[in-house]
Amino acid sequence: MKDKHGERLHFDPCPKCGKAINGYPAVSRVDGAPICSDCGTREALESMGMCAAEQDRIIELIHTRYCDAPTGETAGSSTPNCVQ
Repeated sequence: MKDKHGERLHFDPCPKCGKAINGYPAVSRVDGAPICSDCGTREALESMGMCAAEQDRIIELIHTRYCDAPTGETAGSSTPNCVQ
């Protein structure tokens, strides 16, 4: 993802999982730190009481349904920034 000046946005790796943060980061519900989309999704699902296995299934579904390729490209402008 690029900023309004065409420069590629760069964030440090996700502090929770170590993956690259592509595009705009999610914000951790725990400490407000920038985190990757997957970890943001996990925190949201965990806050609803979902177990880790169900979180994995939902995140896999997001990647399968909305991600074109493992490069971080997404199927459309309204889909999440996907990294696999």
